[in-house]
Amino acid sequence: MTDSAPIKTHPGKPPLIPTITTVDTEESRKAFAKLNVHKSSGVTRKKKTQGGDDDDIVNVPDINPANQVPTNVVISDDGGRRMSGAMVYVIFWGHAWTTNPPPSPAPLDICADMMNIMRGPYLSGLVQYGVESVGTVGVATLAAAYIDTRALPPWDYLMTDVNYEAWLAMTSGPIPSANDTIVCVVMPPGSSPSDSSLGGEHDHSLQPDLNWIPTMWIGWSDRNSMSALFSHELVEALTDPDGDAIQVKPRSSTSWHEIVDVCENLDYVQLNGATVESYWSAEDQACIVPQPEVIDAWQIECFHKKWGDDNPNENIFYVGGHHRPTGVKFWMAQTEVIARIENGDAFYVVGADGSEAGVIVRTHYPPWAPQGTKYITTAPDNSKEDNLLSLPDCGSLSNW
Repeated sequence: MTDSAPIKTHPGKPPLIPTITTVDTEESRKAFAKLNVHKSSGVTRKKKTQGGDDDDIVNVPDINPANQVPTNVVISDDGGRRMSGAMVYVIFWGHAWTTNPPPSPAPLDICADMMNIMRGPYLSGLVQYGVESVGTVGVATLAAAYIDTRALPPWDYLMTDVNYEAWLAMTSGPIPSANDTIVCVVMPPGSSPSDSSLGGEHDHSLQPDLNWIPTMWIGWSDRNSMSALFSHELVEALTDPDGDAIQVKPRSSTSWHEIVDVCENLDYVQLNGATVESYWSAEDQACIVPQPEVIDAWQIECFHKKWGDDNPNENIFYVGGHHRPTGVKFWMAQTEVIARIENGDAFYVVGADGSEAGVIVRTHYPPWAPQGTKYITTAPDNSKEDNLLSLPDCGSLSNW
């Protein structure tokens, strides 16, 4: 049962992590064993060295020895479910996570990396496999995190032990057995899996309501490795949660052969403040780490009217700002901005609340100009202010 309120997250900030104590009884063990008798999962081998051999894969696709990149990967889709808009619940197993000072990496650091992975562009490449963004959740989000102070995991733990921990967190703890739930168990310092070559693994656990819940565990290691292992298991839990969806040929019903496994030879990549592994893109025929979209646009940050900005009926004369992403300053007449927009350039402003509004061209037809006069304004949005005219005066070119 829970001892405190669930995690509270704020944009850009790591969460506060409450403790829970799940209830382990003989009855719960019997109920779990009765339902969970399957023996299949997807595993992540620890890297022996950066770019080392991938012991995980049998009949591995051809590898280019110059850069360790697979060259003949064929995707196999058996039609199973994918996880879109997944709610990821994290359990830090064992009281070792509650020490003062905390272990390094600490739970807050690990959660921060998980959030950066899920909030950044990393998962965007999964849309080709039917994994899509859902509303404000996105492809996946960190729904809650807990430290479970129940007895330490077995010294040589198995995926079955992790599934049982997830089971307890849903039957006697705060995690819902819902269609969008994924449970990630983070193992404590000093623990070791039965197969010491494993760094992580994902599976699924059948709950009393007969709902299959995707599960995964991340082994204790350094921060970069734990972040990368999480990225690996998350991608494969989203694309192949039950072992019957997206795999790489030759597919396996027991040791799932999946889209990050074939890219394990490649070095880790830093992305959005976290460390991630590459995954196979059938569209690109390559191992990829999706990057942020490059903005090629002009951000207007100020404006200037020839006779002062206190006359609302006077047209803007010049605007100033920065080109993104180059950062080059610009000072441009409204006539040039109009010409650039009509030729396909993008201009935008950023409001005080951080929201963006595109700049568009409109035509005014006063009695003295029946042919019309063009001017720039911002596209309609939810702001109550004029986004463009709420910007400061640029002053003169000499002080800009």
